[in-house]
Amino acid sequence: MRRGGEVLDKRGENWLLPLIPFEDKSLSYRNLYLNMWASSVALVMGVWICVQAWALTSNGTYFITGPEYRHRLPSGSTNSKIYLISKFSLLTGDAASPMAILECSRRCTATPGCSSISVHPSTRTCFLSSLDRCVEKKNVVSDYEGFFFYERVSGAGPERHQTCFRQCLAMVGGSCDVCGRPLCEGIYCDICPKRCWEMTTKRIGNTHMWTDTFSNMIIITCHHEWQLVWPSNKKTMVGYNYELKVEVIYQDGVTLEYYYSGFDLRKNKLSVGAPSNHTGLNWWSAPFERRQIYRNSSSNCLPFFYPPGECQANGVPSSEEQMLTNGSVYQRSFAWNTGTSSLDALAVREIKLWATLRRQP
Repeated sequence: MRRGGEVLDKRGENWLLPLIPFEDKSLSYRNLYLNMWASSVALVMGVWICVQAWALTSNGTYFITGPEYRHRLPSGSTNSKIYLISKFSLLTGDAASPMAILECSRRCTATPGCSSISVHPSTRTCFLSSLDRCVEKKNVVSDYEGFFFYERVSGAGPERHQTCFRQCLAMVGGSCDVCGRPLCEGIYCDICPKRCWEMTTKRIGNTHMWTDTFSNMIIITCHHEWQLVWPSNKKTMVGYNYELKVEVIYQDGVTLEYYYSGFDLRKNKLSVGAPSNHTGLNWWSAPFERRQIYRNSSSNCLPFFYPPGECQANGVPSSEEQMLTNGSVYQRSFAWNTGTSSLDALAVREIKLWATLRRQP
């Protein structure tokens, strides 16, 4: 029976709350509860359909989702080496329909150890998983376009349930870090930093950071709002919306910093704007466009984006001297000329490139 938008059993008691209507048949509605006892219920184009299932039991089994699981996947839920139990192709005609979710969830209830499901309509695939995020609260939830994740819950009616994600946030005062979205903020933990300067609490040293697609996390190096981009750059910096800091570290620990007003690094080709903090020797010949890394096995220079011309490293014998003495070049350094003889005589141990968002004038 149906009365006033509610679904009733034969005794007129509420046993399933009405669902929020579908939008364009997507799976992005707030909460979906599939009752797997007495009847199986789905909503198709706003019409309730009851399908005869098994005999009535005292406890129900439901599958629940929410906006926090829309186009997202918990870590390992579709990986056979971690939580994946099995996967199969959906038989339901419309793989994005409630009936497809019902098909997937019924298979889960019949599979020992199945605690959650993921549905990928574009490939018509259902994934059965042993992951229980109510137990593994810190399991990282990443963005994966077109995937929808559902949790299996049993016992009390669906009106008493929230997703494990929402339960976790309620218990820890909304801390996304504890509930599987590290560094993120917002009611659904969907405001996440991708760069050091975007972090609410700035950090120093190596830290995990979201990729540009939010599909996983990688280790990057921060120094407050500055992000290390060379060496070991793991993110392409495209465009001139960044400020560049060149950190030149000498063998004795002396460190010099140079700043440039524009920066672009892609496919190991570097473009740099004009110097912004010094008026002395512009040995680096900035600004320049798409400069490649200088690599030469017979040079005493370590690889770097040097200006055109022959490279001679600071503080080590020349390539010719080493070849005459040893028959090979084994002492190398970086080249960076300041015009100050005492500094230019020192070997350069490291050169680091740091980037941050350009400050608005």
